[in-house]
Amino acid sequence: MNVGELAAQAIGAVAAHLGAIASGVVGRVEGFATDQLFRLVADRLRSTELGAAALRGLEEQPYSVTRQQMATAALTEAATADEEYAVWLHNAVVSQGQANIHAGGNMTLTRGEIAGSIDKSRRGVRLGLGGLVLAGVLLLGGVTAGVVIWNDDPPADPTTIGLGRDKAGVREALKGFLDAIAARDSARVCAFIASEDVEAMMRRGGCVTVLQAVLFNRVPEDVTSRMADVHVASGRLLLSPTDSFGIAEVEMSEDVVGLDRSSVELSFENGRWMVEWYR
Repeated sequence: MNVGELAAQAIGAVAAHLGAIASGVVGRVEGFATDQLFRLVADRLRSTELGAAALRGLEEQPYSVTRQQMATAALTEAATADEEYAVWLHNAVVSQGQANIHAGGNMTLTRGEIAGSIDKSRRGVRLGLGGLVLAGVLLLGGVTAGVVIWNDDPPADPTTIGLGRDKAGVREALKGFLDAIAARDSARVCAFIASEDVEAMMRRGGCVTVLQAVLFNRVPEDVTSRMADVHVASGRLLLSPTDSFGIAEVEMSEDVVGLDRSSVELSFENGRWMVEWYR
């Protein structure tokens, strides 16, 4: 895996963990592999003004694709410039369960092994992710920073989607969930999954890790991309008149990848509709 992919996996895991903390699903746990990875990433990003700004943005909106991309770019630059840190980062990612390592293979890398994956001629990092382009540098107060340009609007924050306690809210949440699968964005998919299911995934290495293992590492891109066109065929909605509790049972136009069924259940929790992954 190259340094850019390593940084993207690390930021994806950190973003999902920050999102879970913000939603109250988990707390910071001393010694927890993902929290250790967060500290390794955060300490290095805070060492530069650009990296610190990227980290603050990620902490404020962990499910923002744009902010994940900015943090990934800053971390890629840091790991490219420091081979020893790249080794530490790789081994931390593996420990967290994010890296795509074959079972029974070597789970860690030495400095010599990872050095070959760093292209020293590409110190000026260029990253194309979802329309994001880092192009050139801008001198701000004596600090060199990447100039960030994007050619389309970033997706809305998942926490602002599916808020309505009605059919429209259910459809909106499902659309966000399916679009995230189509984009193969594990952290964003996790943002649409019910907290009870995310908590269960944490016991198996974390939501992002589980999705990578059971979905994105197994299902080709041409299949997941079809999810953007899947639509609601019919549905049933049950709302409690006395509180914010609600359940939706929805029949989709085709099987949803990952769920492996066309019937999807959602629950209304924490003010928005969430997909029941294990139902």
